Amino acid sequence: MSEIIYKLPSIFRTSIIPKPTGGNKSPYLIYLNYYINQNNICHSKAQKCCGLLSPDKEVFVSKYISSNKNKAKNKEPLSKFTAQLAIYRENNGKKKDYNNENANFVISIIDKKHSDFICIYKFKESILKEDRLKNLQKCISENKRRVVYQTSINDCINLSRIQNVTYYSWKNLKYF
Repeated sequence: MSEIIYKLPSIFRTSIIPKPTGGNKSPYLIYLNYYINQNNICHSKAQKCCGLLSPDKEVFVSKYISSNKNKAKNKEPLSKFTAQLAIYRENNGKKKDYNNENANFVISIIDKKHSDFICIYKFKESILKEDRLKNLQKCISENKRRVVYQTSINDCINLSRIQNVTYYSWKNLKYF
């Protein structure tokens, strides 16, 4: 049995160009290298989509379907297209020898009332790899349809100690 999660409308491939000077400043709008003499503005629901929707990147777009809100106001939409898929190329602008296991990640606790950092922990990404694989194997053996991996500061501290990997911590003395 197959289930359709999302059905794409008719799409076409194009590239993104820099916003013209004096153009619309909305982070949800991108300019396409398409229909040069016409409206080439595209709406993106994910703003810049973590850098995937920036100039010189390629994207699949569809014709914009106006919402009922705009139709009721008789407003012509600013954008004529909607971004559907972004093209991601592995090593695009990165070092070829890049190793994700050398990366760091940070977990911090923040006091929302005062916007203060209570504590900050910096760990190596590599400490999670083996634990993630064990979790994945367990989920596969239990025939789970959805695999979720979560971690905590204490888990990361224990994994760092077990694997003899240095981690860094900073604590705000105001809270301790």
